[in-house]
Amino acid sequence: MKLYFNEDYSENCYPLNYFYEEMEYRGENTMKVFEAKMIVGQLYFYCKLFGEVGEVGEGCGKFCSKYQP
Repeated sequence: MKLYFNEDYSENCYPLNYFYEEMEYRGENTMKVFEAKMIVGQLYFYCKLFGEVGEVGEGCGKFCSKYQP
């Protein structure tokens, strides 16, 4: 599943349908988003299951059986 960032609030990424629901809730008809790209070999990771960002070696990934990069 592809994930996207909102151009104005790019801290967390979500599936595209999240933004459609957000626009409907806000009564808006446009929103700028951009596709999230996986980057490996960095100091941080993103867990799709929990929707959280963490530092490599922080306890997720190798230690969490539910980790989904």
